[in-house]
Amino acid sequence: MGASAELPGVFGDGETPEECITSTRNSLLGAVVTMLERNERPPIRGLRTAQVNVRLTADEKLSLSDAARDLGFRGVSEFLRAAALEWSTVRARDQRISRN
Repeated sequence: MGASAELPGVFGDGETPEECITSTRNSLLGAVVTMLERNERPPIRGLRTAQVNVRLTADEKLSLSDAARDLGFRGVSEFLRAAALEWSTVRARDQRISRN
């Protein structure tokens, strides 16, 4: 499964790595087109310079490590970043919808 940190929740898959890359790129392109049609700004890839530290129990870290691996993330940091960004994006969208 392929994914992107910049657009969490957008995935691709394929039977070979090349098919997965192509599928992921097509999914990302579709997501960006949809965002532009909604007058939303796609995220701009930037250098990550800020840091957040989170303390976990050993069991929590193991659980997150397993989830990250099972979902195809390179590590816990990438997994947590994607999950938090997806959650905050969905929550913001839901709040906008409830105001309308």
